Amino acid sequence: MKKILVPVDFSEASINALEYAVEIAKRNQSAITLLHVCSPPYADPSMDAISTSQFLQSIVENANAQIDTLITTYSSATMMINKQVLVGALNSFIDQEDGTDIIVMGTTGASDTINKYIGSNTLSVINNTSIPLIVVPKQLKYQVNKVIYATQLEFEEFDSINRAMQFCNHLNASMDFVHIETEGELDIVSDSAIIAKMKEKFGEHILIHFYNHSNVIKGLNEFIDEHHYDLLIVAHRDRNFITRFIDPGSTKSIALYSHAPVLFFHLKY
Repeated sequence: MKKILVPVDFSEASINALEYAVEIAKRNQSAITLLHVCSPPYADPSMDAISTSQFLQSIVENANAQIDTLITTYSSATMMINKQVLVGALNSFIDQEDGTDIIVMGTTGASDTINKYIGSNTLSVINNTSIPLIVVPKQLKYQVNKVIYATQLEFEEFDSINRAMQFCNHLNASMDFVHIETEGELDIVSDSAIIAKMKEKFGEHILIHFYNHSNVIKGLNEFIDEHHYDLLIVAHRDRNFITRFIDPGSTKSIALYSHAPVLFFHLKY
């Protein structure tokens, strides 16, 4: 885990995400790239092309100055922080950062009005990047000792489970599994068969909890609170025809309502 990308908009939520990323970087000798994407100004009939260009230039200069302040504040002799200040849409630049191992972004939570901007960007990145992404609620500071992986008990998860274990090893954190059982849940392949394969592949010592709840998100939060987990890991499906029926809205709900930071891995079919 050598390169961490942190999109910042200078809000409290994005600064908290930066601080979270700094703690990860310290433990892995990682470099951080701060990415700020300036939105081009709306066309104003009262402004000519030169005035519009000058206005955009002032926005970019101001963003550079703010990022330079962050670099001065958070960089150290053992941790390099780079910057990218660009104009356009955030999603168009996320995957252009070569070698990014993980993205760390902030969210303000579903009840905060400012989340309409921050949340939409975060959710858009979740849906459109294959790079692992940590979403950090603004009120939570770094602590990763106990990690819980929310398993769907599907064979397709094994790659993301392996990556999750590597991530936890880097941070010297333990990882358990939980499966939220809901009424009417599909069970195409028996859970016992998948668990047996998981133990064969990842070791007999792995701990898998079953938790019954009518709502997956509420069930996860109750389980996290009861057992004091610091980080939730979720394997996120591709957006495709099937997932619109199997998993509608769950990614948005987990990202905005989770009581813990969430690490999303991209799960392909």
